[in-house]
Amino acid sequence: PEVIGTGFAIGILSNGAIPLWGGVLLCACSTLLFLTLSYLGLSYLHTIVGGMVAIMSTCFLLECWMSPPDVGQTITGTLIPTLPVGSESIGVGLLGAVAMPHNLFLQSALVLDRRPARNRRSISYACWYTTLETSLALAVSFVVNTSVLLVAAASFAASYCPSKDQ
Repeated sequence: PEVIGTGFAIGILSNGAIPLWGGVLLCACSTLLFLTLSYLGLSYLHTIVGGMVAIMSTCFLLECWMSPPDVGQTITGTLIPTLPVGSESIGVGLLGAVAMPHNLFLQSALVLDRRPARNRRSISYACWYTTLETSLALAVSFVVNTSVLLVAAASFAASYCPSKDQ
């Protein structure tokens, strides 16, 4: 599903110049490229993916600043979530875009590569470092996902979600 979703996204971003099959092919090629990079060593893959995440995070934070959402509505919507009638497809799309439990699976897979010494101090340090690293990764993910939701709400809600008056 993510490959097809990426194909749709590439089609939308290219204004239809790249068809669905081209977007799927581009996604598959980039996946193979990342798998090939992992054979060179995880440090190369971590650096490239970390750089892309940093660029994406910066872009979404800038977008959030450029299309400032209503702070009052943001706080109200966070405390009392609602879904306006007619906006179900947008809600499902945003949920699919931001609910990423694979972050935890990926993080736990990366941790398995570490082999601490079999003593209490090393294991304690490894657990502390893993907790810190996972917490930081999830915090960054939370900030980026919140920015995605706020940009979508500030930019598209007026045109895609009918008002209560209609």
